[in-house]
Amino acid sequence: MKSAGGMSVFQRFVLEKLYARAGGAPEGLPWHRAEPDAVLQRVVAASMSHGRALDVGCGSGVFSAYLAKQGYRVTAIDLHPAAVAMARRLAEGFGDKLSVFEADFFSFKSAEPFDLVYDSGCLHCMKGGALQDYKSQLLRLLAPGGDYVLAHFDKRHAFDWRPMGPRRRTPAQLEPLFAPELELREKSSGEVAVPLPIGPVVRGTVYWFHRPK
Repeated sequence: MKSAGGMSVFQRFVLEKLYARAGGAPEGLPWHRAEPDAVLQRVVAASMSHGRALDVGCGSGVFSAYLAKQGYRVTAIDLHPAAVAMARRLAEGFGDKLSVFEADFFSFKSAEPFDLVYDSGCLHCMKGGALQDYKSQLLRLLAPGGDYVLAHFDKRHAFDWRPMGPRRRTPAQLEPLFAPELELREKSSGEVAVPLPIGPVVRGTVYWFHRPK
C-alpha cells in the first residue's frame, strides 16, 4: 500500500515517528548532517549566478538555509508536518529568500523552473515504480542549463538491505534513469556511521547532473 510521495504508508509512519522523537531538534534526526555535501558546495561555487533553488524533501531545512545563505532564492518542500515546522524555524530571518511548504513532490507546481534542484532524502525513500514519475516531474521543474544534485544511499554489498528506511541503489541502477536528458558531471561516495534503524553503516553517493540548454 502506497502513501504520498512514492512511499509506503508504513515507511511514512516510521519517518513521522523519527521526527516526533527528535522533538523539533534537527540534531535529533538519525540522518542529520550539519555541513552540506562537498559536491553540492562545488555546484554552488561553479554557478555563474545563484538563481532559484528547490530543496526536495528538505527535512529540517539545514541545507535549504545553506543555499539561501549562498544567495539562492530557495523553495523547500517536504511531506511531513514536523519537518516543515523545523525548516520554517530555520527559515526565520531569511525573508523571501527561503520559503517552506508542506507539499508532495509529484503534485508540486511552480510558475518558474529552478536553476538548482537538490534532493537529499526524497528519491531514496521511493519504491521503484515511482522512479519514472519522479524523473518526469524533475524535468518539468529543472530549467535548461540547470543542475540537479542527488544524495542517495548506495549498496555496500549484495545483502545491504533494510526492511524500512532509504532504499539502497547502485550507480549502475540510478545513472541510466536520468539519461539522456541529464549529463552526469560528478559523483562521490563514502561510508558513514548512522544510528539504527537506518544504519549502523551506510554508503552514500552524491551525484551532480547537468541539464544542457
